[in-house]
Order: sequence, then C-alpha cells, then structure tokens
Amino acid sequence: MSKQNNDKNAAIPAPEAMQANQSIAKAKNFPTLEPPTLGAVGTVFNGQKVVQTFGSANDQNQWLNITGAGFKKIVNTSSSANMALTIIGNHAKQLNSPINYRTEADGLIHEIYAF
Repeated sequence: MSKQNNDKNAAIPAPEAMQANQSIAKAKNFPTLEPPTLGAVGTVFNGQKVVQTFGSANDQNQWLNITGAGFKKIVNTSSSANMALTIIGNHAKQLNSPINYRTEADGLIHEIYAF
C-alpha cells in the first residue's frame, strides 16, 4: 500500500517545480516595451510643423505643406473628415504649433493631432 502512495506522490510535482514552470510560461508571454510596428499599414510623424495650406473649390482637395515632407494630401474618403483635418491643420499653422500625423500606404494624411 505504501508503494502505491509513493508512486502517486512521484507523479505530483513539488510546489517549487510548479512555480518554476509558471515563471517560465510567464517569461515566454512577457510583453516587450516596444509597440508593434505599423509596417505597411501606416507611419506616424511626430513634432512636425505646418508651413502652408492649400485648398480648391473641390470639397475634398486640401493639402498641408509640412516641414521636411512637402505637400501632403488630406484623406478624401469623407467630406466631413476632410474638413475636420483641414481645420486642425490650419489651426496648427496659425498658432505655429507642432502636429503629429499618420499616413498610410496611399500617402494621404489620415490623422492629425495638434498641440
């Protein structure tokens, strides 16, 4: 009978071994400090300045001239989104405040943050 109990105890890992296994599992799933890269999805540019703005009679043809990047067209998928991004860009130009903006593979500005 005692031999059977020893076999059962041998199959159960000791608490120290269980803790070691848990810490190894946690280490494998441990997050990195770097955020995932956007790759082809988009690129974020921080601390840029708007030098000029351009627009035409067309409600979806607005451009921002950004220092070091030249003229960048604002996304034209929606008239209201285009107008909102244009207003933010014009506001940043007027106050000479830095902006962060995101472009995607199409080269258009999809997001603008002004500070």
